[in-house]
Amino acid sequence: MAPVWPPHIKAVLSAPITTYRLVDLPATVDASFVWTGTDCGSVSGTRTDTLVWSHNCNHVGIAHPTTMIMLRITIGDIELRCTYTSARTGSGPPCTPVE
Repeated sequence: MAPVWPPHIKAVLSAPITTYRLVDLPATVDASFVWTGTDCGSVSGTRTDTLVWSHNCNHVGIAHPTTMIMLRITIGDIELRCTYTSARTGSGPPCTPVE
């Protein structure tokens, strides 16, 4: 299946770990990535297209309904911002250009 533009974040929760993956970015695109937004636990992959968040914390429950995960993608002179709210399984909105 061909990539769809713009890309977006897809999340999969396997408690207590959520894996966030950027989807629909063509494999041939040379991009850099910076993930932010987790509010507890530990993360890996903050400079890749996949963030793994181990949120084994009990202060707001497993779903973290108000936590916003953000990804900044740089492709040459273009910057995109992607967001996903919560640690639940699902798909985020399309990434948007940073003005």
